[in-house]
Amino acid sequence: MDKSALFLLKIILLTFNTSLASERLSETPFWKSKPAVYKKIKEDRAIVVSAKTIHKENIKNVILNGAGWVKAPLDFVYENAIDFNQYSKILPYVEETTYDKSLEELTAKGSFLTINANVKMKLKVVKEGRSAQIKWSIIKGIFDGMEGVVLMEKTTNHQGDDVTECSLKANYEGDANIPDFLLHWGLEFIGQRMAYKMRNHMESLWQKQNY
Repeated sequence: MDKSALFLLKIILLTFNTSLASERLSETPFWKSKPAVYKKIKEDRAIVVSAKTIHKENIKNVILNGAGWVKAPLDFVYENAIDFNQYSKILPYVEETTYDKSLEELTAKGSFLTINANVKMKLKVVKEGRSAQIKWSIIKGIFDGMEGVVLMEKTTNHQGDDVTECSLKANYEGDANIPDFLLHWGLEFIGQRMAYKMRNHMESLWQKQNY
C-alpha cells in the first residue's frame, strides 16, 4: 500500500472511531431511561453510578455512567465544580491537584488501596443557559485515552427548590489488565464516594451563604 492510501485509511479509521465514541457518550444513560431509578435520584437523593465493559477481541470498552441531584442552583454548582485546585481538599483519594487555566489542563495525584494514580487531563468548560459541561479526556497516566463529560442542568425538585442535576458519562477503550468485576467495583465505589463528598461540600457552602 502506498503512503497516500495508507494516510487516507488512517483518516477514515480515526473518523470512524471518533464517531463511535461520540455516539456512545450521547446514548441515553440507564438512570434516565429507567423510571424507578430516576425516581430514587429525584425523591430519595440517591447518587447512582454504573460501570460496564464490552469486550472487542483484546480491547476493553469500559462505559461509566452516574447521576445525582445537588440542592443548590446551577450557577453556584458550576462555579464550585470548576474550582479544580480545591478538589484535593474535598474529594477522597485525591491528594493533589494543579490546574493550568491557560492550557486547560488538570494534573491530579491520588491513591486507592495500594494503587497510585497520577493523571493529566485536558478540560473544556462550557456554560450556556440552563446547563453547563465539563468535557475531559485523560492524556497521560492511568486510563490514558478515557474521555467523558460532566453535565450540570438546572431543574427543580418536588418542593419547588432550585436544584442541579449532575451527571457523568465516560468511555475508555484499552487493554486494562484488571478483572471486570474488580474494575467495575472500583470505578463505582470511587465514583459514588467522590460524588457524595462533592455534593455534601456544595450543599454545605450553599446553606451557609443563604440560611
